[in-house]
Amino acid sequence: MTIAMSMKAACLATALAAMTGCTPTVGPTPAVTSVSPSMSQSASPTPSPTALTPDEQDLVTAKSAYATYVKELDRLSADPESRINDLGRVARDSALEQGRKDLLTMRVAGYRLKGSTVIDGITAKLSKPNKWTLTACLDLSKSDLVDAKGKSVTGPPYRMSHRATVIRDSRNYFVTTDKVVATC
Repeated sequence: MTIAMSMKAACLATALAAMTGCTPTVGPTPAVTSVSPSMSQSASPTPSPTALTPDEQDLVTAKSAYATYVKELDRLSADPESRINDLGRVARDSALEQGRKDLLTMRVAGYRLKGSTVIDGITAKLSKPNKWTLTACLDLSKSDLVDAKGKSVTGPPYRMSHRATVIRDSRNYFVTTDKVVATC
């Protein structure tokens, strides 16, 4: 079964069959403008920084937008006093709707996140103008969803493959879908 959720919500879903998933928060993502070459001690000339083409920069920024989404979901899952609506800075559409629902479900149950999600590999491709399809392996082994007494409510699997969509609207990037598709 494919369910839309972030990595942390995925853990909760695994622990609680009733939970369907979570979508991380939305927010503008910083742009990366160049790639710095590695420095060497040899006498050979050091290559100068290579500027990215606009398409390459957009791809890097789309990946960064997804990472920001995952980080924001972690933040909102860890702090029950944070504003769930902050998710709208980095997500839209089904990712935003599912994320809000999952965060509310976690808070009502008294759960909160300890630790953080690690993105272990991410690929992206342009699927339409201003729209990218991403695949990422989210590693939840460095985090835990705990109840009000601090007892873990999650279990394996801890590594899940997600398929997500990122769009660019004007100058901002947003995650619009995020679904768990397999383990990784």
